[in-house]
Amino acid sequence: MKKNFILAAMAIVASACLCSCAPDKNSAMKKLERITNDVEANYKEYTQADWEQFMNDYREADSLINVFRKEYTQEELEAIGRNKGRCAGYLVKGAVNKGKQQLESAGKKVKSMIEGFSDAVEKQER
Repeated sequence: MKKNFILAAMAIVASACLCSCAPDKNSAMKKLERITNDVEANYKEYTQADWEQFMNDYREADSLINVFRKEYTQEELEAIGRNKGRCAGYLVKGAVNKGKQQLESAGKKVKSMIEGFSDAVEKQER
């Protein structure tokens, strides 16, 4: 009898844990909001690995949102749209920053190459 009671109690606790961990419409929205706030605060320091993680997290949140799409109110859908737009904006900003850094780096390399080439040409003429 005691054994059955313990097993039943364990089953109830396990069920409660599983139910509380299952994603719902609010957890999907919160995940997107968390991702949006993180990229907004940190996009300038993101590495390539960070951007890949961001995209994976974004796709996961978007998939969850699509599962619960019919359950959202118009206000919630608008909030989701704003967060998706903010994510897209920071993705573009991140790409622009990376492109700018690469151009600056290339510019320094080209300048150095031109200087080296000029030095070599001048030495030949002497």
